[in-house]
Amino acid sequence: MGTSYKRVYDCHRKTRDEVRDELENWILLNQYDTPLEIITGNSEGMKAIVRETCKRMWIEVREGWINKGIMIIDSI
Repeated sequence: MGTSYKRVYDCHRKTRDEVRDELENWILLNQYDTPLEIITGNSEGMKAIVRETCKRMWIEVREGWINKGIMIIDSI
């Protein structure tokens, strides 16, 4: 049986500028390991940064169905 894992980027304890600087590179480094999970917590500001970054990269992102504090990239 194979090992299951997911790639997670946690925005907690990061400034908005750090997330803006790091997120695009993290997505590109992990683009073949989808789904990617980005933990934003309930911060609308962090969610907006994630949406803006994905929009600029032409990538679809969605909010978690049960946990609204995460955003998910299903494929790139």
